[in-house]
Amino acid sequence: MKLDDEDLLKLLQDKEDAAGKYVWGELSTTREASRREYYKQPYGNEQEDWSQIVASDVSDTVEWVLPSLLKIFTSTDKAVSFEPSRANDVAGAEQATDACNHVFYKQNNGFLVLYTALKDALMTGNAAVMWRKETKESVTSIPFQGATDEMLAMIMQEEGAEIQEVRTEQVIDPMGMVMGLHSGRLKRIEKRNVVTVEAFDPNDLLIEAEWTSPLLQDCPYVCRVMEVTASELKLMGFKVDPEDLEASDRNLMQRQTELEAYEDEGDDIDKSQEDGYLRIEYVLVDRDGDGIAERLCVYRLQDKILKVEEVSHVPIATASPVLNTHQWAGMSLAEVVSDLQKLHTELLRQTLNNLYLTNNPRTKVLTDSNWSPMANIDDLLDSRPGGLIRTRDINGVQPDVVPFAAGASMPMLEYVQGMRENRTGVSRTSMGLNPDSLNNTATGRQIDQSAAQQRIELIARIFAEILVKPIFQGILKTLTDGGMEKLAFRLRDEFVEYDPNEWRDQYDMSIHVGLGTGDKVSQAQQLGNILQLQMQGMPMGLATPKHLYNTAA
Repeated sequence: MKLDDEDLLKLLQDKEDAAGKYVWGELSTTREASRREYYKQPYGNEQEDWSQIVASDVSDTVEWVLPSLLKIFTSTDKAVSFEPSRANDVAGAEQATDACNHVFYKQNNGFLVLYTALKDALMTGNAAVMWRKETKESVTSIPFQGATDEMLAMIMQEEGAEIQEVRTEQVIDPMGMVMGLHSGRLKRIEKRNVVTVEAFDPNDLLIEAEWTSPLLQDCPYVCRVMEVTASELKLMGFKVDPEDLEASDRNLMQRQTELEAYEDEGDDIDKSQEDGYLRIEYVLVDRDGDGIAERLCVYRLQDKILKVEEVSHVPIATASPVLNTHQWAGMSLAEVVSDLQKLHTELLRQTLNNLYLTNNPRTKVLTDSNWSPMANIDDLLDSRPGGLIRTRDINGVQPDVVPFAAGASMPMLEYVQGMRENRTGVSRTSMGLNPDSLNNTATGRQIDQSAAQQRIELIARIFAEILVKPIFQGILKTLTDGGMEKLAFRLRDEFVEYDPNEWRDQYDMSIHVGLGTGDKVSQAQQLGNILQLQMQGMPMGLATPKHLYNTAA
């Protein structure tokens, strides 16, 4: 049975509601709590005139793990490489490796994409990255001078060319004829297809709640909710009525309070800036009634389908630093240390409160039977050093000494710090600090750093297999789907030009994500050891000068 547009619309609305209840309900609450703890927002149990400090366990953990992860993927120009599965794919695999790394790191700001995605995942539990083909316009302005009428006519025939600021000068040619020479600027508008990669807010990613894997290629329903304006929709090729756009935020009940808080109450609104929510949905559904579900990409406002097309894959990836088995949503590092930050905060507040009372004790004032003070209250409220206090009795004023008991909190604070290090692997030793530790030797520090590095490498491996690998597979798939111009760029001090239409897609290749390639110091040490062994083996014919050259190179 074929599905008409009305049935498809109802199906998509039901799937959005089901996914939204989980993402914008339970999951959103957890993410918001993690964000608040990362930015050290108050917990709400603070008391006036007492310490309101908030510990920084969440932000410390995230910010110490993040640089190591970024170093793995961004310290080389080839963090991802394609390996051919057939002999005639060797050249294509090498070109695809260079081109996809160029598209990700050069055409797109790959560092910023990874930084945003990894930080989202560490802080809120999930990253969200999307790649897609876009048609972009580039405008160039080129000056020209001394152009004849014929040359000016040829320039005007170029597609996308526009003449600006033309100035004409009358001159006499060698034949004695008067002719005009034109000067000005040539404005050229060029359109080209590019692959855009962007990290977006995980709260804008809807995934079928029952899906059991962070890999989304076979997920029955994946949706990105984008806040767009009427102008942006027009650039995307859609013509919509302002009423349809205004109604597109219905059913986003969890966001209604936020929307109302920033709602513009002005009457003279620029209609081109009227905003709403566009759903880009990837759904598996048997629309043609042949008994086989197809992967459809649907562009939809709340009650209006703008476009439906069949696609080959889901161009969205998500990942978490700590995976929950049989669930697509994982855990963040913020969740791992959340309870420790609350405990740490409470201990710090109690310690500081005790210190405040010890250093600034309250004062006991003797009174008569009518509760009249035996000392001058104004003098007591004046805490200037060396100030005088006037009393009518030698015992009229006495300090209310508060014993300093906060010293007992220090072992507990150290215990909390140790618990955080055990949970995350991020220790003070691995951070490069110098605590008083029994393990504070060169060998001990190396053991601590190796243990912490194993935790980080596990997180890096998760991101490599679940986030980075699908991104590069998707870039290659988008490049080879057709309609792409040749890629020309500078590579290793040479200018190259590749045609993506000559490559196979990613299903004919395996991808290797390089982990640890950024550790140049360790690589140099290992190569130095190998070089020494080769030099020792030269007299016995075990190594040649060529071997030594290759090692040094």
